[in-house]
Order: sequence, then C-alpha cells, then structure tokens
Amino acid sequence: MSKIPIPLLAGFAFLLGCAGPVENTSASTAPVGAGRATLTFDGQTYSFTNGRCSPVLDENQFLFRDPPNSFNDATYLAIVVTDLEANITSAGGNHVGALNYQHDGKSIVSLSEDAAITIAADLKSGTFSGSDYLTKKPASGSYTC
Repeated sequence: MSKIPIPLLAGFAFLLGCAGPVENTSASTAPVGAGRATLTFDGQTYSFTNGRCSPVLDENQFLFRDPPNSFNDATYLAIVVTDLEANITSAGGNHVGALNYQHDGKSIVSLSEDAAITIAADLKSGTFSGSDYLTKKPASGSYTC
C-alpha cells in the first residue's frame, strides 16, 4: 500500500460523504456525540468533546468536527483505521491508522498511515501514537465514547 499523506485521505473521505462514521451520516448531517478525545503534540494537549465513534470497526473510527457540517475552515479531528483489508471482521485490537487534526482550516498535526491505534474490544475507546507527517515530532492521545 502506498503512503498517502493524511490530509489527502481525510479530504477524500469527506468528499465521499464518509466523514460521519455512524448511521448513514452524510456531509450535511452533524456528527455530534458523546465522544471525547485528547491529543498531545509539540508540548500542547488538545481536548475534544462531542465527537462520534463508529459502532463498528471501520475506516472512520472517531470524528470530531466544529462546525459540524462545514468543509471550509473547519476544526476537526479524525482517527482513521487503514489496515482493514485483512481485519474487516475484527473488533478492536491493535491496528495501523492515521490521524489528522485541523483547526480553523489549518493542519496542526497529521499522523500518516503508519500510526499505531489500539482499539478496545467494545470499540468505545482507544489510544493512538505516531509521528507528524511533516515535522516528524511525536504525537499521542486517546479517545472514548
């Protein structure tokens, strides 16, 4: 599998209407839920509330977006599972993925496709870690729903 920078992956997912990972959420529907996430990068900790977790193991495991249905200058955090070809029936466990955090349209951190994601068996929480695509600085965090 070739390495595609996560900003491209995230943009592609949004174009397909896949950004909202639950119940046929489309680009015009607000993906708001009880999910929380924290991200630590470059000496700062970012907190997110009202995110959504997918009820099944899929590409869009966690999503926070504010405003909920804006594409331009949006603030969002997306945690994407990229190794599902061989694990489509699996529930939780260790996976490879990507993460993108954008604030008001500006990319803050992008973990490329080789980020480590550990997802709980019930799919309601997880941790992630990796290196930023551009700066190579480490980033890590967790999410829960």
